[in-house]
Amino acid sequence: MNRRDEDDDFSWDQGRSGSSFFQGIKNSLQRWQFERKRTAAERKSLKLFLKEQKSKTVDPERQSSSLSNNRDSGGFESSAADGKLVKVGKQFEPQKLSFLQKLKQDRELRREILAERRSSDAALDIRSVAAPNRVSKSEFGVGGESQAFGDNLGGPPVKSVKSILISLVQKLVEARIPQWAIATLPVIMIFNWAIIPGVTNSEDRYAATTSKLQSKLPAFVEAGQWKEADLSGRRILGSNLSKIDDVFAYYDTLIGLKEPIKGWNFLVSQEETQKELERGSYFFRFAEKILNMQNLNPALINQAVSKLTEALKNPLAPATEVKARQLLSRIIASRGDLQTAYKILEPVQSQNVVIASEVLWLKWNLSETTGILDIQGNARRLLDDLDRQLAKSESIDETMIGCRSRLLMMMDQEPALRGWIAALPKLSNEEKVKWSKEIDQLSLAAEIKRKPIREDYVWQKLLPLIELDPDNMLWCRIATTLWAAPKSDKNAEAFQWVQKHIESGKASANFMRQASMSAHMQARWDLARPIYRKIVEQNPDDMASTNNLAGVLYKFPPYEYEEALKLIDRVVAKTPDDLGILETKGQILARMGRLDESKLILEKCLPILPNEWNLHNTLAQIYEIQGQKSRALAHRDRLSNLRKPSNAPLVDNIREVDGSAK
Repeated sequence: MNRRDEDDDFSWDQGRSGSSFFQGIKNSLQRWQFERKRTAAERKSLKLFLKEQKSKTVDPERQSSSLSNNRDSGGFESSAADGKLVKVGKQFEPQKLSFLQKLKQDRELRREILAERRSSDAALDIRSVAAPNRVSKSEFGVGGESQAFGDNLGGPPVKSVKSILISLVQKLVEARIPQWAIATLPVIMIFNWAIIPGVTNSEDRYAATTSKLQSKLPAFVEAGQWKEADLSGRRILGSNLSKIDDVFAYYDTLIGLKEPIKGWNFLVSQEETQKELERGSYFFRFAEKILNMQNLNPALINQAVSKLTEALKNPLAPATEVKARQLLSRIIASRGDLQTAYKILEPVQSQNVVIASEVLWLKWNLSETTGILDIQGNARRLLDDLDRQLAKSESIDETMIGCRSRLLMMMDQEPALRGWIAALPKLSNEEKVKWSKEIDQLSLAAEIKRKPIREDYVWQKLLPLIELDPDNMLWCRIATTLWAAPKSDKNAEAFQWVQKHIESGKASANFMRQASMSAHMQARWDLARPIYRKIVEQNPDDMASTNNLAGVLYKFPPYEYEEALKLIDRVVAKTPDDLGILETKGQILARMGRLDESKLILEKCLPILPNEWNLHNTLAQIYEIQGQKSRALAHRDRLSNLRKPSNAPLVDNIREVDGSAK
């Protein structure tokens, strides 16, 4: 039997039936209890043996007889009396041994006993000794009642739960687990009672201090206590508990410390640190800060537009989205691009009556004379809703006044508007004068919608305003509208002033763009062509104006197809997926006789331009030329239900435009 078989009760290769990890534990616990009893009996026998060795004279015959009897009995005591045990007993006299020597002797004797026992166990295993009848009260001698080692009784006896637990504890002690647990207990107690509470309390105190500073920072900023605000802001931003309010409060602090560049760079640096759900709100507030800057210039306004556009690409609270769209729409409208401003604000027009009135005002300015009546009906309904709100409100703010003013002006009730402003009891005289000037401006916008336009009357009111502020887009729009109107004595002064301003080179890009839009809307292609050329020369990246110029060049004489194709190819290279731009290229190719290329492009544009008169007109002619009569007839039927727009080509038939298209 090797060492593994002797000591490893957890082995899987011992060859025992039903051997497993848990069976090994069970066997080990049972053997431990069994060997404990046997060892106690052996020690008792050893003490008796040593007691016999104490006598000074030993009868050899008696000793020989005793040893012979012991051997004949086959007990462990007889084996223990042989060899070294006798020598040890004779070598040392117990009465002369010290305490340590006694311990050493006892250890050596036990070691020899265990060796003899293993030898006897091996012999019994080999011989497969069967269990004999036991002699009463004899545990280890042959014939005893208890089980002897080597008896084949079908496995070790089943022990109690108590014995198993005791054995398991002994195993844990041998593995030094309890010792380690006891050794680490002071550290665990200190960690639980001192370190963790200390860290937790420190974090709580830190959070409490940060929260206290966050509550005080706005008061410091409002009171102009910049040093205190600077220190508080730094402490808050240095923690991981800062919020958007803290960021903008610290920006206000930097502005108060006369460090605007540092403040700007600080806001830019914080953009990437914002969480995804807060990015929209951050960009919106950034735009608000820009628009509140002193000495606001076009570059800063462009930055505000960029931030508002970015804000609308991210999640926003409904109220914040309305404000963002409102700000962006007003900036775009001030540049004269009313169509884009309308599209930005239209998705939220149902939020409240103020937004609805702004959307309706933009629509009114964009509409032609035929749509005015419908707009006035909507204005009446909005005015009723607004008046009900004003009746419930204890106060009225500028937003409400402006909303009601626009609605009354669209309804052509200027006298009623002026009387209402004059009768407001809570407005001071200065505020009433201010609103009187606002009504004058709205009146100018309303005059443009009247047919016929009183051009000379409008110009007399407009001239002092536009000379004072030539970049005001409302004034620019009215002036260019008068300029693009059919020539007459009534608009001669307006035409000369605008033309001189354009040729002077002092006109801003916004003024030029507004002039091109006015000429386009009134179908003054003779005025639109040179204006578009100037815009494209000044800004080659203006794709909208480049596309419009290409459209004018292919639609109206003198026809310049080659130049138009070069211009539109440049735009397509930058915006290849814009089907509106591709439609222009298809129209140009059709007039150059490249019908197959044109047809492929125009058919691709049909899904997004189903009501485009010029598109159906050109495709119908291409199908007729190529003999596809059923398709040509389908487009002719569609044309019969569409109104020909003012910007349609002067010559409808592409074969008349270019004789090569056969």
